Amino acid sequence: MKRQSSSGFGLVEVMLAVAIATISFCGIYVMSIQSIRILQMAKNESCSLQVAQHELEKIRGASWAQILTKGQSYYITRTEAPALAELPGSSAKVEVDYFPGGNVNNDLRAVTVYVSWVDPNGLTVTNAVTTLVARKGMLK
Repeated sequence: MKRQSSSGFGLVEVMLAVAIATISFCGIYVMSIQSIRILQMAKNESCSLQVAQHELEKIRGASWAQILTKGQSYYITRTEAPALAELPGSSAKVEVDYFPGGNVNNDLRAVTVYVSWVDPNGLTVTNAVTTLVARKGMLK
């Protein structure tokens, strides 16, 4: 009777090792794809907040007359906010409303910037950033 050698790998061991390696590589691939999606979502979120912050800073630097002249709502174009071009299917809108707790002279406005875009799944995402603007700013 011949004695079996235990120095090599059998077919079953090799197939098992290949199956484990395949499952591991598939897991790494799926995690990489998911990470890329999450990074794209974070980039879009950051760009939308950049657009909103930029517009709010322009409003804070404007005079009271300039703020009132713009009207109660207006859209931001891509030339005014180049970061909008980075967002797929994006649009940005500004609304200037009376602040409910304002005084009788209406010296206070709530300014909200809405930035919308289409995410990789085809869903529309909207960020809204609101600030208060006073006629005399922070002087009083």
